[in-house]
Amino acid sequence: MINADFFADSLKKLGPFPKGTSFVIASSGGADSLCLTHLMHRWAKVHGHFIMTLTIDHQLRPESTSEAQQVAELMHEWGIAHHISTWKHDQNISFSQADARQARYNLIEDFCQARQIQYVLLGHHGDDQLETFFMRFSHASGPEGLSCIAPCLAMNTLILLRPLLSVKRKHILDYLNYHQLSWVEDPSNASPKYQRTVLREFIQLLPRYNLNKTRMLTTIQKIQQDNHDKKTILDFCINQAILSKTSESVVLSREVWEKWPYALKKQTLKFFLKSLHPTRYLSRHIDSKIDHLVLRLQNAHPYQKFTLNHCLIHLKKDILKINVEYRKHSSEKSGNL
Repeated sequence: MINADFFADSLKKLGPFPKGTSFVIASSGGADSLCLTHLMHRWAKVHGHFIMTLTIDHQLRPESTSEAQQVAELMHEWGIAHHISTWKHDQNISFSQADARQARYNLIEDFCQARQIQYVLLGHHGDDQLETFFMRFSHASGPEGLSCIAPCLAMNTLILLRPLLSVKRKHILDYLNYHQLSWVEDPSNASPKYQRTVLREFIQLLPRYNLNKTRMLTTIQKIQQDNHDKKTILDFCINQAILSKTSESVVLSREVWEKWPYALKKQTLKFFLKSLHPTRYLSRHIDSKIDHLVLRLQNAHPYQKFTLNHCLIHLKKDILKINVEYRKHSSEKSGNL
């Protein structure tokens, strides 16, 4: 059962947070975000923090505006500041779930930047984590992909916090029923045309085959910890080679680069291809493309350029430069991978 002590302990692992910290809770009115808001409201009062709730009216369903208004009315009853941001788009265009997710994060970031708020809380829970794991497993993801949803993630100007990742959805529903709280059900969550919906039903069958959800979530946490340890080692090595770095480019010492083993070169390229485009997912085929790029860099002549994942990789006499690609210049030759 979820309680105040459990929630406080979950947030403690994501902190610390100085007294008076402001948080934005992304609240759709669904069970997950409603449970999170109720817990966070109590926690913030005890610890002297400020919270606001933000609902994104995506306008992909006729009910979205009325559902957002329901959340606004409930937040008013609870005494929580609330805002509705509307995704304005062409109603005649069909958008994917990925499009809607990106639009949602963009609106959240705009809202937070305008108010100079850094922390955003999201209601992802343990069942979401397992769905993501099986989805990525079926798509041949590597160790980084199989670490799934991060409990704490820096994204552009935001820090995303997910304190309910170890909680099963059943316990969230138990909590809401115990406190006699009603929530909004998004019908798209039950649509069989989405792979996540099929996996959601599959996950409910796991206990029948003596497959323990808690142990599976622990396995994901171990993968996350292992990836974190590898990232720490990678950061240490990269810092030995960095000559300069901005949000859009990085310059490495070619002398240090040439001394590195193949595996370190590969992981370094992968890290910067991702970090220079933090909102862009790497292709599932990225590893083979990076393999090819490392080999080409070993045999490349000075001043040769390559393009991968919307980044330009410049090989010069003394440096290796990686920067965000905005457009192709016809006068420049580059190898497109």
